[in-house]
Amino acid sequence: GSLAGGVSLLEAIIQGVGPKAIINTKTDGVLLSGPVFARVFYGIEVPVVDSLDGDPMKIIRNDDRLTVDGNRGTVQVRPREGVDSALKD
Repeated sequence: GSLAGGVSLLEAIIQGVGPKAIINTKTDGVLLSGPVFARVFYGIEVPVVDSLDGDPMKIIRNDDRLTVDGNRGTVQVRPREGVDSALKD
């Protein structure tokens, strides 16, 4: 496969417009190359977590606050303060 996707992601990370973390159900090597290159060549950490116990698309909501630990493979989800729980499902 091509590394173009990873290089594009790397460029976004370097420019400060990339993701702060990546949460996937399964991460492929092309996507992973961007955060790896960012760490190795630029010292920028972008944690990547996958294969979680639950489906992140069903658990994480737009206003949630997340703590992503790429070393432990964990994601802590906290509802944003002041958000009406009725809007949270």
